[in-house]
Parts: sequence; structure tokens; C-alpha cells
Amino acid sequence: MNRVLLNQKEVSKRKGIRSLQKQSIRAYGKGKSVVKAKIGKLVTIVEGSENELFLPKTEKSFDVETLLHAIKSVQLTGMSGNGYLVHEKIEKVLQCSSKILLINGVECEPGLLHDRWLLENHWEDIKSGIEALQKAIGFDRCILAYSMSRKQRKSKQREESFKICHVPSRYPMGEERCLIRQVLGKEIGKEEYPVEQGILVLNVQTVFQIACIISNAYQNGRYITVANLETGEAKVLYVERNANIKHKMREIYTSYIDTPCFAGGGIMAAHEVADEDIFTDSVCFVAVGKPAHITNEHTCKGCGQCNRKCPVGVNIREIIKRREKDMNADISDLGMEKCIHCGCCTFFCRAGKDTLAYFD
Repeated sequence: MNRVLLNQKEVSKRKGIRSLQKQSIRAYGKGKSVVKAKIGKLVTIVEGSENELFLPKTEKSFDVETLLHAIKSVQLTGMSGNGYLVHEKIEKVLQCSSKILLINGVECEPGLLHDRWLLENHWEDIKSGIEALQKAIGFDRCILAYSMSRKQRKSKQREESFKICHVPSRYPMGEERCLIRQVLGKEIGKEEYPVEQGILVLNVQTVFQIACIISNAYQNGRYITVANLETGEAKVLYVERNANIKHKMREIYTSYIDTPCFAGGGIMAAHEVADEDIFTDSVCFVAVGKPAHITNEHTCKGCGQCNRKCPVGVNIREIIKRREKDMNADISDLGMEKCIHCGCCTFFCRAGKDTLAYFD
């Protein structure tokens, strides 16, 4: 079962990680945002990547059928960790008369760094992937959204064939509906799919993988972030699908062989790794170290921090109040249908509670 690995109470105790958080917030600022939580990065890259891919330049121009066939042949899935098949999303958006390509490079999750690393180290490859999609599908608009530091915003932005949009570095801005609301000002209901309204959202690494495919350099793997929960030190690593997680981690952290290992979508959603666990399409993050002690042994303080930080307006405080008395209490009138399971309420809870445990 996935869980939040670190909360604000624990971050405040770990001086090194707290310092990284403050540096990140200073570097990327606040900004106006549709989401309220401002966690900042809890890790930082201390080493370069391993097994880095260098793509050969290619002048190939694929029509939509050829591109779809190439993507489908490798069963490419979205690199955000959702595991959806990319060719199916493209096929759905092709049915719309108006089409927008929104590349998600926000990477607001506090434990992830590989998308930002890709933007800094493989810009031309990402650009090739965007241009291939533009030529094949003919989008009306193409937008690359990511969080720029104050220094990057002051420097002259690149002039490209697509729009570059700065979005505030706040969690969970990377969630599709939050990003669409921020960039396009459009509301997408939880039961609706953006592709059915002509909006194709692709993670920036997905676009990089498309560049790998058209360059004949695709290797059936992905870049992930590997981190140490005790120090906040991290690195970007290229891993092959189906490789054993613990074997790989023992190669990297030789002095942490007996330390718990966690894998998942990031610090806000990860599970403890078993000996047989492998890298799948849902693993974007792996970490070693002791997680925060998050438990429901303490009663709610009634501070309302969970409600203030919820990005979608769920009445979490009232949910906990009812369920502390009766775990079967009805909470259907408190906005649970809007919940995106981001874990912000657990991260900011001053009582150190696992607030998600009270939800259906």
C-alpha cells in the first residue's frame, strides 16, 4: 500500500532536508496558483546520471499513422507513472476538431528531480519530440509548462515553435486537471477525460521517449529519481523495465543494505519494496532511509491545516472528526468525490496523522 514517506513535522526535525526545502522555495518563489500547498523539493541531485542516453540527430518526419505505429510497437506508457498507453491517448485526441498539446514538465512532487534534469540536459531531444508530434498531428496550440527558477525567468526565454509557460512550483500542480486549470483556465470534471475535449497532456519524459523512438534509440527503460530520505541526496538514474529494484539499490547504496527501501510515484506516494519487486511503469522514485512516523494514535487538533492545504476543497477536518468517532460514518456530503489522493493533508497535518486512512 502506498503511503506518504515524509511529513512537515519530520522535515522540520531533519535539518539537512529542511534546508533543501527552504532553498527550493526561495529559488522558485510562490507565484499565483490554483493549488495551495507549497512543499518545495526535499531532495537535491548530488551526482550525475548513470546510463545516460545520447540520441543521434535525425531528420525523419513521421506522418500520424507511422508515428502511432512506432509508439504502439514498443507499448510506450506515460512517464508520469500512470501507466496509460500513449497511442490510445493520441488516437482519442485525433477525433477532436480542435487539438492542444500540453507538455507537463512541472514535476512539483517534492521527491522527484528527473524531469527537471531532462529539461536541463536534453532540451534539443525534447524539442525534437515536440516537433515530431506537431508535424504528425497538427495541433492548434502547443505549450510546454514547467516551473522556472527566478534566475531562469530573468534570462531571455528560448524562442521556439511552441509556447513556454512558467507555472508556480506548487504541489500537486502536475496533476492533469490542476495543470489544465492553471495554464488554460479550463475546468475538467473528475469523470471527464482531457483528450475527449481535445487536450493531450504528455509528461516531458514521454516526449523525450518519443524522440528516442524516432531516433531508433528507445531502450525500454526510463529515468527515475533515486534518493536518500535521511540526507536528501539524490541522483537521476536510467533503469530498464522489469529490473529488480533491491538489486539496483544495493549497487548504489552499499552501506544501506539493511535499510528499508521504498518505491512509487514519489515521496507523497510510495510503498516498501519486497525482494521480488521490479521496476514497472508506475515507479518514478526509489528511496532508502527511515520514513516519518505517521500514525493515527493522536486525535485531531482541529487546526484546519488539512482543509487549507487541500487543492480541491475536500472538507477533510470534518471527515476526520466523524471517522474518529465511527470509521463507518457517512462522509458522502464532504466532497470526497473531488479527492485526487495527493496526500497534502497528511503531509501538513500538525498531529502527524495518516489522514488518507479515514477516506473510503
